[in-house]
Amino acid sequence: MNPLLVIPALAIISVQPSPAPDPAREAATRISEALGNGATSAIDEADGLIIAVSIAGLTAEDTAFDRRAARTITELAFDLPKPDGWDGVLCLDERNFRRFTAPLLGGRDSVTRGNFFAVGGFYDRDSRRLVSNRLGPNLRHELVHVHHERLQRAQRIRHPAWVIEGLGTLAESVSLTDSGDIRVEPSYRINIAKRLVGAGQFGSITDFAGLTPASFVKARPLAAYARAFAVFLYLERHGQLRPFFGALADPVRGLSTDPTGLLALEQATEMDTATFDRALTGWLREQPFVPEEVRPGMASLGLEISNEPRGLIVTGFARGRRSIGLGSGDAITAIDGLPIRELPELILVLSRYEPRTEIELTRRPMSGRPDETVRVELIPAGR
Repeated sequence: MNPLLVIPALAIISVQPSPAPDPAREAATRISEALGNGATSAIDEADGLIIAVSIAGLTAEDTAFDRRAARTITELAFDLPKPDGWDGVLCLDERNFRRFTAPLLGGRDSVTRGNFFAVGGFYDRDSRRLVSNRLGPNLRHELVHVHHERLQRAQRIRHPAWVIEGLGTLAESVSLTDSGDIRVEPSYRINIAKRLVGAGQFGSITDFAGLTPASFVKARPLAAYARAFAVFLYLERHGQLRPFFGALADPVRGLSTDPTGLLALEQATEMDTATFDRALTGWLREQPFVPEEVRPGMASLGLEISNEPRGLIVTGFARGRRSIGLGSGDAITAIDGLPIRELPELILVLSRYEPRTEIELTRRPMSGRPDETVRVELIPAGR
């Protein structure tokens, strides 16, 4: 039996009509108690989410930015449907993650015995439960799936895999504007897409749109996700996301006529597929590569950092950096107000600054005290 099902409180997620907030809040408490490991819980009434977090050093409230970002990115494509029930969001420690996900993923070795981070998480639409082993890009991606699934239920139509995953990838890399708005940013996936174009292996949108959900995630998944991200970043940058999703629901050129979504793409972009292929690959060639490592001369914190489930943990200091206000074991949680959970995120954020820039860094002390902010001057990375 799926261990998720032996937590009775989870049954409230599938109850229709949606239970009132008080029973949902009580269920959230029971779920966190069943998870153990100091788990915390919360409910998000606006988004219809029951949230439980059992990752040491993190709380259910730490998911707030990821929930906001997922909502913002989804609204670039369509108006959020009113929640039609509660969806569960479980951010789990290693023991619970392996125990809960192995049955759903067929006992996959990467989950049961292998690298804990090999499978970051997933959203199971049948049970309406999102399971993740970290916060940040992966959680945002899966939260977009929650909103996207509600749209599909409301419209009673299934979107193809490249549309579902493409929209999710837009939430993986974000920034904050000066006014505090969330903006989509290129991620490492753009580098993969550019390399595919350079090698003549990007392929046509016609072939790509025909991938089944199974082939999308199993046959060269990094390439498939990179292609989806490239298409959706192109649509986002050209203001064509909402027209595209509107066209998907069109009774003449939408998914009821063409399940691949290509007719809708042609309507939204006012290009046939061959012209779109040329426009997309030409645009990709013009995009800069995204930094995937801190190279000499780039802005750096001057710290040794370990990527752990609870975040970016300080493990060492470059010469002269012990006095900047961080201690060994502290978790870096944000830079200039932008939450950061993973090393690739940190590298991307630092690449937007010049050395000698002063930033506001938020840390979570290892002692368990509340988060603190310190002013830190970035230094040039050494060789």
